[in-house]
Amino acid sequence: MKALVIKETAKTPAIIFMPGGEFLLKGKSIPESVYTLYIPVFEWLEEFKAPNVTLNIDLEYINSASKVILLEIFHTIELKKTVRNITVNWYFDPDDEDHYEMGQIFEEATTRIEFNYLKNHVPTDSRLPFSEITKSR
Repeated sequence: MKALVIKETAKTPAIIFMPGGEFLLKGKSIPESVYTLYIPVFEWLEEFKAPNVTLNIDLEYINSASKVILLEIFHTIELKKTVRNITVNWYFDPDDEDHYEMGQIFEEATTRIEFNYLKNHVPTDSRLPFSEITKSR
């Protein structure tokens, strides 16, 4: 299984899903068509089998349609029988209380996901397997 890599644009986030279970959504999610953007994610998740998942969510802005899709992504991962542990690292601007609360709403809407709330952004010098891909930001 290959990594899923969708490059960031002005209206869409970088989407990087690694076969080992490290996932990243970073940037803005205000696409004209959420389904066109996120269909490859759901297709990729059909084949995904790793036991542990860490989703790094670092979205500056997310529109209503993208919120619905993000919750569907969470639920899709929760329903995977091969996945035992799911963690979301929810990155937020410490001055943006609404964004922090959005993470809490997602946490309440899920059953098997542990949420960590982290101030600021995914560090570009991170040891995460996709750090090289996101350095341009």
